[in-house]
Amino acid sequence: MAKARKSAKRRSNEEGVVPTPLELMAEHAWRGAFLTTYAMSVSFLETQVLPVLEGKDRCEVDVLVDSKGYRDSLFERHSARVGQDYRLVPMAMPDGCFHPKAALLWGPERGFLAIGSGNLTFGGHGRNLEVFEAFDAAAHPHVFAGFAEFLASLLEVHGDRLPEREPVFRALLAARRLASGAEPGKAADFQPQILHSVRTPILEQIVAIARGFGLGRCLDAVVMSPFFDADGGTVRRLARALDCGQIRVVVPPLAYENRFPFAAAERWEARVEPVALGAQERRRLHAKVLELRFEAGTLVLTGSVNATHPALGSTRNIEVGVLRYFESAPFPWVPSPKPPGVATDSAEAGDGAGERIVHGVVTKSGRLEGRLLGAVGSSGRWRGSVVTGGETLAEFDLEIDAEGRFSSDDLDVASVLRAGALQLLLTRPGAAARGWLQIEALLAAPRLGRMSSTEILRLSLGKGTEADVMALLEYLARHLVEDTRGRATFRTRGVPGSPEDVLIRSSDLAPRPPAGGAEESEHEDEAGSVLERIRRHLLRRPALAESIEDEGVADDMTDEGGGGRGTGVRAGKPAPPAFSITEFSDIMRAHSENPKASPSKRAVDLVWWFEGLMTAHLHAREDRSGEAREFLRYWTMKALRDSERGVSARLDGLVATAAAMTFALGRELAGAAVKQAVLRSAFEQWWGGDPDPGAARALLLEQRLSNVIELVGLAEVGRGDDWDTAAALAKLLSVVTPDRMVKDALARWRSGTPPRAESPLFATSAGQVLLGLLAALPEGPPPAPEGSLPKRVVVGKSGDKACPNCNRNLLGGAKELELRGVAACCWCSMIVVRTEG
Repeated sequence: MAKARKSAKRRSNEEGVVPTPLELMAEHAWRGAFLTTYAMSVSFLETQVLPVLEGKDRCEVDVLVDSKGYRDSLFERHSARVGQDYRLVPMAMPDGCFHPKAALLWGPERGFLAIGSGNLTFGGHGRNLEVFEAFDAAAHPHVFAGFAEFLASLLEVHGDRLPEREPVFRALLAARRLASGAEPGKAADFQPQILHSVRTPILEQIVAIARGFGLGRCLDAVVMSPFFDADGGTVRRLARALDCGQIRVVVPPLAYENRFPFAAAERWEARVEPVALGAQERRRLHAKVLELRFEAGTLVLTGSVNATHPALGSTRNIEVGVLRYFESAPFPWVPSPKPPGVATDSAEAGDGAGERIVHGVVTKSGRLEGRLLGAVGSSGRWRGSVVTGGETLAEFDLEIDAEGRFSSDDLDVASVLRAGALQLLLTRPGAAARGWLQIEALLAAPRLGRMSSTEILRLSLGKGTEADVMALLEYLARHLVEDTRGRATFRTRGVPGSPEDVLIRSSDLAPRPPAGGAEESEHEDEAGSVLERIRRHLLRRPALAESIEDEGVADDMTDEGGGGRGTGVRAGKPAPPAFSITEFSDIMRAHSENPKASPSKRAVDLVWWFEGLMTAHLHAREDRSGEAREFLRYWTMKALRDSERGVSARLDGLVATAAAMTFALGRELAGAAVKQAVLRSAFEQWWGGDPDPGAARALLLEQRLSNVIELVGLAEVGRGDDWDTAAALAKLLSVVTPDRMVKDALARWRSGTPPRAESPLFATSAGQVLLGLLAALPEGPPPAPEGSLPKRVVVGKSGDKACPNCNRNLLGGAKELELRGVAACCWCSMIVVRTEG
């Protein structure tokens, strides 16, 4: 069956695994996104979040970040997209910090809102223990109304602190539109409510809500927070306000990170006890949960709110949380010993001292405008510089007013526009300020498929990232059409400014000499250079190469190591630079992994990927045994798992032959027995059962075939090796798979026979534990009943992500179970084995 990526919701229902915010975001295409965060990782945003948001359509992304997180992001100067593909706007609070962690996404008919404790960092979305609430606008319009009220309050109370208000206005309008279906008074039933600290401390709001709805006396309060006041004063104040007689404080999984003063709390009016999560957990605690059990129900607050005075007891911090009502307490807290001490590091705090930050914008008219934050006493003349990496691109003088604002027409925009992400540096004797420079013309430019104008610009300058190349190749590949005669054309339907159903012959992409003559010109059309580089890679496809040769333009092609049919470039025109092998590999891998592609399309992509890369390795690099062999092994496993047998005879032949070669070439590697077993299991999965040796042998490609890609790409990898594909395939099919090893080991245990310790099944740490368990033979006379298992052993199946015993995520054990047939659950310490392929 064709494999397809399950939706996050479906995976959650089937496997009991809670989807992450990013997985939920990836469910739909979005037109706009507004993200807020305290800490900020540019690399996380650009590698993990933006690819999810961009999809097929342009998504305008705005990020509002605390000034401290903004300053920290300035050290990630390798970014190529800040200020050009998304806006990054700092927010400075004088006595606290801007602390919400929220994501508002919207499209023409759908809206999504996530509010939680995780920052836009790798820790906030995976490494730490966090909590998020996610809402769909159709189901919870009143929640979007609450978030709109937060944004409106932020603009009204703190709008003067924003160097740029437009991103918040856009988000406010979107939230109000998505909330249009909310019924008046709907939020009164607690399902659920948005709380924020812009106008009123959240502690006071909780007390007022509890009293207003007559919930009675607070019987118990559970506080989960990574940070507390040094004396725990805010927690004590909350207990007093609610007349709460018992407080339970959650001890972090890593007890040395405890910041609650248990010793001092022994003198409080309320009884204070430590508790822990009901499940095993070793990640750093960063989640914030406040559970208040009343006589008439339970209130639970999640979000960004720490149990500190700036966050919970005042309006010094800007915080956002979600308040829900439950009839009974929802979390299974368990008793815990008191931690041995108290960590002394402080909570997430405001900006404090340090290099000042500046927010700069180049408007669509080319005017430089901006604001120096924290600019008390900073008015006057400053020296401005536009820098990227360690290079200064432009310098000019600026006059800054008493509010820190400035503008200038002295910046030569053309001199800096093509340099990638830019920073604006302001200096004067004894002072300096730095910030990202936003280019409005690029931020507002239309996209070509997934590609923004900045990505196209970087490609034209030879500075494109691998993501840029992938996006452009994906766009071209989607619009490349081959008719029944093998003639390739490029369809422009959907390209802005082009009439529909216009077909451009592939020969129109042929290189042309620069306007000034045969010699290279500094004024050569850079976009044309990009198309030429793309065209040269497209010409690796045999049908397209034949089409262009028939049209009489094959003499324009370079001879890249003998892999093409061309005879060289025209006289006097140097060959333009080619994409790297890595870039070409990435785009073809992305095509082959497209979950929406049909099996036949995926088969074609896998063939192109293999043939193109093998040609590059063997011809351009003359690589006979290094990277070509590594790619062969990788591609073989990928094709076995991601393709269907019988869809393409060409792919079937490549897969069978590549599998035989991979087996033969892997005999000398360390751990060869395990690798061979994994390869045999993947081959059986691709075949759809136990392979028939004769039918499999019939698929092997013969070296007498005239196709140069097949001959060179397969035969020459094994040059110098004494092996035969048919013999190698026969040996591969005789290998015992991991699931059969498990069945054999269990059968021996039931019969009272000790296990074979030399079996590859026991090569891993989990396998060693299984070996010890199997060595303890069953009690009573053999054989043991069919289906019986040793203690601590449970049976899973291929593709399991969760432990069959405790239903918790197997994490890295899921891959071990798939590849090795045995894995250990880090939660319940059970050994999971697989008896079916």
